[in-house]
Amino acid sequence: MRRPDTIGVVSSSSPIPAPDVLAAELRLRGIAVPGGPLRVDGYGDSAALSDELIGLIRSGRKRAGTGLLWAMEADGDAMPRTGDVEIVVDHAMRPALVTRLTSVDVRRYDAVDAAYAAIEGEGDGSLDFWQRGHWAFFGRECRRIDREPDPAMPVVCSVFEVLHDLPALGIDGVLRLYAGVWNETDPRIAAHVVPLCLTPDAEIVGPGYRFHGHADVCGEIARFHRDDPGCRVVLTTGFDTHGAWSRFAFALLDPRGRTANEGWDVARHAADGRLEQVVTFWGALPPPPGPAA
Repeated sequence: MRRPDTIGVVSSSSPIPAPDVLAAELRLRGIAVPGGPLRVDGYGDSAALSDELIGLIRSGRKRAGTGLLWAMEADGDAMPRTGDVEIVVDHAMRPALVTRLTSVDVRRYDAVDAAYAAIEGEGDGSLDFWQRGHWAFFGRECRRIDREPDPAMPVVCSVFEVLHDLPALGIDGVLRLYAGVWNETDPRIAAHVVPLCLTPDAEIVGPGYRFHGHADVCGEIARFHRDDPGCRVVLTTGFDTHGAWSRFAFALLDPRGRTANEGWDVARHAADGRLEQVVTFWGALPPPPGPAA
């Protein structure tokens, strides 16, 4: 992911998730990502700039982004193509938007016109603002790759449409991720999703077991699919949340889709919405007690 924008490129200490991993996260959240070539992209070289540029996209003002072809070639980045679907991440590498490229063309820097600058929609939307901002940034990029900026340097002009403006994760999103991650056989997806729905010191407690922390939970997900291939977990209720607590019911299905067991979870949320404790109960409740002896 290195398609520069007006001021900079995404730069974060967080690792860049693979496109298919982010697509899996969105699927678990109930957000469909169209098929076809998939990329991850971002805007700005700081949290503030990322927020500003993503905000311009959300407002409808910004519908294009421009990259320096020399920098893409130096970094070994694939050339964007018309029809590519992009998951746009913020500075923390969290999905913010899903877009699709509707046109991509390479022009000389000095051949970019006022119509395109207006579509890019930054500053006052003028060609003068576009030229000043991009010349400054592309100059920094040229220094980084040991090139000299030139009015004839090739730039990649990408116009896009917005497919999804992604909401913040929220309590329901956390619970959907937690319920869904148990069905993920790809350890990369589990390793990405588990920290999104569980705090680092979270524990899962059930009859005869206790898992503590992300590594334990990811290990148990892997064990589940190794020892019970083809089995899966399905929700049998929605989420009932009261204050910091949620509850929901689920069923464990065998490879033929038959119910092998049923249970329900009671979960406590941390201040950030993630789960810090999950207590699992299996099977039906016992009958009422008889008369006291």
